[in-house]
Order: sequence, then structure tokens, then C-alpha cells
Amino acid sequence: MTGLTATKPESRNGPSTDFTQFQQSLEKENERLEKRLKDYDRTLKAPDRRNGGGGKGGHDADCGAKSDHLLEQEIRIAKAALATVGLALDRIKKGIYGICQECGDPIPKARLIALPSACWCVECQTTRENGEKSVLLV
Repeated sequence: MTGLTATKPESRNGPSTDFTQFQQSLEKENERLEKRLKDYDRTLKAPDRRNGGGGKGGHDADCGAKSDHLLEQEIRIAKAALATVGLALDRIKKGIYGICQECGDPIPKARLIALPSACWCVECQTTRENGEKSVLLV
């Protein structure tokens, strides 16, 4: 644990809610993503990758280029996920976790169970996905 207090303060939405399970889930995901990024870094630094994998041109070179592209894409995805998880942990620390960053309403517990890093309620997420985006209030 990082020492964060995992509760939401009293609000217009009712009594405080215990978010310990979500904090633990987010911290575990944070560790998993950090490990994945370290593994990707080791893969990129592996001697056989730096030397072209021993292949000469043609098919092997094409596969290596595709492999590099896919690895770079995986790294971007993992970094974005790590940032999202970090923002959710920050919201716990600030006492605003579980509150939609768009409309200020509580995010349903079922949504947080499905996606602990959610920062928008379903309605606001749907609106954003339909192209009616506004500024994140974090």
C-alpha cells in the first residue's frame, strides 16, 4: 500500500464510501504495468534484437520491423494505461475517486468494479465517445 486514504469524504451524495478494494486493485495493476514496461525495455535492449536477430534481409527483416512496430505499440498502450491508473490513484488521494470528473455525480459501483480507473459515469463516457468531449477536471 502507498499510504493513501481510500475513502471518499462526506459529500452531497451521502456518507463516505470505502474505496480500499479499488485502491488495492489499482495498485496491483500499477505494479503489473510497471513490470510489463520493464520487460519491454529488457526486450528492446536484448543483444539478439540489437544485432538484427541474426537474420539477413528479406523475410526476417520484414518480421523484425513488424515485431518492432508491435512492441512499440504495446509500450504506448502500457504507458497510457499506467498514466490512467496513476490518475485514479491520485483521485483516491484527493478524495474525489468515484465521482464523475465531467458532471460531478457518483460513478456507479458496478462501473468501478468493471473499470476501477473510470473517471466518468457511463452517461458522460458515452457522450465523450460520441465526440462531444469537454475538459477533464482533474
